[in-house]
Amino acid sequence: MLSQALRRKAKRSPKGGSIENGESSRSRNDDGGHAGEIAFCDGSSNRLTYRDLLLSSVQVLGEGNLGMVQKVVWMDGLTLAAKRLHPVAISKGEFSKRVEKLATLKSEYLVPTRAYFYSKRTKLVLYDYYPMGSLADLLRGAKEHGHTPLDWQGRIRIATQVARAISFIHRQNPSPDKDLQMNVHGSIKSTNIFLRIDFSACLSNYGYLQLVESIHVPPSQKCDVHSFGVVLMELLGGLGAVSKVNLVMERRDEIKTREVKFFDFAGGEREIEQACEVLRMALECLARSPEERPSMEQILLVLEAMAFKCAPIDCTNSH
Repeated sequence: MLSQALRRKAKRSPKGGSIENGESSRSRNDDGGHAGEIAFCDGSSNRLTYRDLLLSSVQVLGEGNLGMVQKVVWMDGLTLAAKRLHPVAISKGEFSKRVEKLATLKSEYLVPTRAYFYSKRTKLVLYDYYPMGSLADLLRGAKEHGHTPLDWQGRIRIATQVARAISFIHRQNPSPDKDLQMNVHGSIKSTNIFLRIDFSACLSNYGYLQLVESIHVPPSQKCDVHSFGVVLMELLGGLGAVSKVNLVMERRDEIKTREVKFFDFAGGEREIEQACEVLRMALECLARSPEERPSMEQILLVLEAMAFKCAPIDCTNSH
């Protein structure tokens, strides 16, 4: 099991790729110091500590509004992604409660939260690492990952799977805890959509926005829908496509006849017709008034029907 593999502590520092020299001097003064244990969300006991992480190979993958994301490779080869949160004012008990609660929600299309670490200065959430990278990586054609351009079938498959993940979240019962809403994602974007080796998609960062003590604008399901609309625009027109909303609204007929180039893929008449339908739905998701945006259930119905017609990729498997 994952937790058993993580119990094996590193015996020596790997050569290269590590950040322990830049971290250890600051971290010794943290609550628990290097001896602080990393807690596993499956409830199993373990002896993996923050010091073990410092002695592992760590590579920075990127940084978002919540913090830095790192690839962590332990001495036994186990690889996870670690989100190192920006400083937040939250107690250890509250942080642990929120992470543990979020980790209970499981779906094929959600990236599972595996473990976490809390100290005064350092707060980490660890989850599965996906070497294929994110949807954003794929759309920008990251050559280091050996990506090839996504055809329409691949794009509609990814859109459907992400919609399944969000719809699953939105079906959860509202939490009595006003500081932790289980039926809202809160951070849907192409950098948080990861791809497996078969290019199937899974959504990460579920609820992580709520790991801070207070949020100026509480997340809502309608905000999730708006964010999904941005993802749909990017699947249709590439990264940054949401900036072309005005153009799309003014010249939608010309886009359909291909007199105006918008779509970021090559396709036949059927593909362009389907893409125009998804484009219409994306614009509804981006409506200024939250009340005018569709629900994720409505969006999923349209995408599922479209995915059912896709061939040769089998994207009809619902969960």
